[in-house]
Amino acid sequence: MKRGERFAVATMMATGANAIAVACGARTPLLVPETFDGGMDADVRLDTRRDAASDAPVPELDAMPRDASRTDCPDADSTLVYLVSEENDLVSFFPPSASFKTIGKLVCPAPMGATPYSMGVDRKGIAYVAFSADGFGAFAGLFRVSTATASCASTPFMSNTMLFPPDGKFGMGYSTEGAGPAENLYIMGLTGQLGRIDFMNNVPIKIASTTPEVDRAELTGTGDGRLYAFYVDNNKGTTNVGEIDKMTGAVIGSDVLSGVDMGTAWAFAFWGGDFYTFSAPGNANTRVDKYDPGSKKVSFVTSFNGHIVGAGVSTCAPSQ
Repeated sequence: MKRGERFAVATMMATGANAIAVACGARTPLLVPETFDGGMDADVRLDTRRDAASDAPVPELDAMPRDASRTDCPDADSTLVYLVSEENDLVSFFPPSASFKTIGKLVCPAPMGATPYSMGVDRKGIAYVAFSADGFGAFAGLFRVSTATASCASTPFMSNTMLFPPDGKFGMGYSTEGAGPAENLYIMGLTGQLGRIDFMNNVPIKIASTTPEVDRAELTGTGDGRLYAFYVDNNKGTTNVGEIDKMTGAVIGSDVLSGVDMGTAWAFAFWGGDFYTFSAPGNANTRVDKYDPGSKKVSFVTSFNGHIVGAGVSTCAPSQ
């Protein structure tokens, strides 16, 4: 999931390197109610401390589907990927036909000049869209958006620059707890700080730092309890998809996406057993690529006239 400057071009901390912050997204298919229900009920183990980074190589990604609860899900084949653009458009994307449909223009009560940079969608079809000040500035608010009408309302959520430096921005995506249906909205900061949003208190909670470190990540999750990141491996200079341990922040599986350049705007979603990446190499229009974790192949799908900065999938989405 990212946006125009997707997270802002930020000055790196102790390492002295430069990084760009990112945006994330989520998607769903169902008909969404116009009234927004409360947040997450599930609990997770918090404040897990990571061990020292291991020198052992990270194994390949294993994305074979596992058992998952579908008791509260609509017809899985009708689920959609939802996208938000830098131009404030809310768009649906149906992978089998590679087709886009504009739902509406976001008119959120964000500060003047603020633009979207990340998105996540829950099982009820409610999108949470994060905004950044002037496209390059700090976190500027989290908003609830109907994926049926694009109607938008503010939330009292406040980010934390101490937990998610340097500017409080993060990528995000929903993942169930175990086989579901309970789920949480997971977030990841500029330099790999894994956390989740506590909607009861409207604050972010840090879980752990990723090992190896995951940079500029966008997140997507599944109905069988897994969480994946679309990120840059600065040590190897590659663009990767990796599975993140939600308790420890460890990268437990990772594949290189050959030929994929995240560019200046990026987003990420899992649908039907494949990963869909949205990227704008060279600041060009967004290109959509599909990654099959079974064959380990990347294939071009289509392009979008604009910059997609947030994407995602409901945890009710088909897993194969």
